[in-house]
Amino acid sequence: MTVRNLDALFKPRSVAVIGASSRAGSLGAIVWQRVLAGGFAGPVWPVNPKYDALDGHAVFGDVADLPEAPSVALLCTPSAVWPDIVHKLGSLGARAAVIVGDARSAQASAALNDALVAARPHLLRIVGPGSLGVITPALGAQLGAPSCTVKPGGVAWVSQSNAMTNAVLGWADARGLGFSHAVALGGEADVDAGDVLDYLASDGATRAILLEL
Repeated sequence: MTVRNLDALFKPRSVAVIGASSRAGSLGAIVWQRVLAGGFAGPVWPVNPKYDALDGHAVFGDVADLPEAPSVALLCTPSAVWPDIVHKLGSLGARAAVIVGDARSAQASAALNDALVAARPHLLRIVGPGSLGVITPALGAQLGAPSCTVKPGGVAWVSQSNAMTNAVLGWADARGLGFSHAVALGGEADVDAGDVLDYLASDGATRAILLEL
């Protein structure tokens, strides 16, 4: 267990959405719109070679074209390109990535392993695969695909289940309750529950942690 570079996830200064899209219902569109809806104050960079602009934001054709390393990169792309993306992010100096897409096939599992190998020399931390996201409401950082915009609060939510996370976030939202952070860990290929608990235990904005395993 290690908290190395988890501050990039929970205190991001910039965000890149790899595979951001305007195609209704696509993972890239859902994640991109959620990031915008959160009102994150730092730079938000969409990456997709198919677009020149999205919602008033200039789109970068490739990760290597980004002006600087993002604090967090959200991967909404097919698994085949995960290793290349992670390598480029690490070379830029990025410290964290959230793989929103799942790795259920043998090909996706192999790509995930290659991505982890590519991340290791750069100490780049990976959440997922199949993660609903990492959310820090006080910063407007709605990084992923939660079913609703999460309000700020003093309790952290950490879960391995996307379905349970969406259910809890929706229940809390209907009652006006919020969270300091909300994390859906997904496959825990790198960042796991122990890492997140270690980090949140010393987080001044978190009074209590709700953990679902």
